[in-house]
Amino acid sequence: MQTNRRWRVPLAVAGGALMFLIAAVLAFSDHEVQASATWAAANAQIRQQAHPVDNLELYLAGVHVMKANAREWWNAQHYCERLRPDLIQCAVYDTTTPGIARLNAVEYIVPEQVYRSFPANERQYWHPHTYEVDGGLLDVPEMPTDSARAFLQAARTTWGKTWHLWQTQRGAMNARYPMGTPELAWSIEGPDSVPAGVRPRGNALTRSRSGQ
Repeated sequence: MQTNRRWRVPLAVAGGALMFLIAAVLAFSDHEVQASATWAAANAQIRQQAHPVDNLELYLAGVHVMKANAREWWNAQHYCERLRPDLIQCAVYDTTTPGIARLNAVEYIVPEQVYRSFPANERQYWHPHTYEVDGGLLDVPEMPTDSARAFLQAARTTWGKTWHLWQTQRGAMNARYPMGTPELAWSIEGPDSVPAGVRPRGNALTRSRSGQ
């Protein structure tokens, strides 16, 4: 998946500026040449440094609802990585538009056998993905069709734990700042629980069933 990395440029510039300032201070001593070399090496390292977000290469488009109020929903744009074979972790945004996308949730995804291994008091926090896939509410729009079918078939039996950190859907003040207590988000579990206004986007599995 091609991702936008323009936000990294200011970080590199800021890091370079800091090293330049250090080099300028050291230039008053007998170590001007050494400081210049140090700045060049540090600046090169900043430009080549890998970041954890480089691994958020799996894009999932879905819908989340609140556990406490299934009528309250928002479009959830997931950027995920497979941390281990049994664990996917995602940063969840309210839009895909760079510069205005707000990080409003985090989600962890595990397979069925891991979920079943959790104690009962832990399982209460995890939601199923079966209807999200079957109802066309979850899609991997940047994945080739054949790969998307295989991925979605596997995703049907996974479980997610999502904490909604920023209630961007609740009024102007909440939309501007992350206020209040983190809340447990949930999945839509059947056709009778789809909130008003939600339009299933479809996915490779639903399109194949309908002959598209």
